[in-house]
Amino acid sequence: MIIVEKESFMSAIPIQKTLSKEELYTLIQNYQKNHDQKSKEMIILSNTKLVLSLMKRFYQKSNHYEDLFQVGIVGLIKAVDHFDTNYQLQFSTYAVPLIIGEMKRYLGKIFKSVSKRTNDSRIITKFKY
Repeated sequence: MIIVEKESFMSAIPIQKTLSKEELYTLIQNYQKNHDQKSKEMIILSNTKLVLSLMKRFYQKSNHYEDLFQVGIVGLIKAVDHFDTNYQLQFSTYAVPLIIGEMKRYLGKIFKSVSKRTNDSRIITKFKY
């Protein structure tokens, strides 16, 4: 496994401008009705800052920056797939718990596998979300 520094990893991530609520709703509705991959890509690229900001919660707990980013993007994709525009909520309100949930699930698997190899349960008990 290759360990990458935080700063070099974060500078390589493409970030687009944040979309307005109306633009985001239009793209989400277009994607959900027509399965337009271009709309989905625009939504994901415009919300990478959200994933990066949520990754900061887990920096001290893990050196797996690239993996956390990928898992966060998986949570973001799930949010795009299941978001309901009829409720008139902010997209980030719906997406944040999904992204954090994916990251916690990933880190839980990592630390469980470490504890199985070392037979040291203190690793899991010291790891708090």
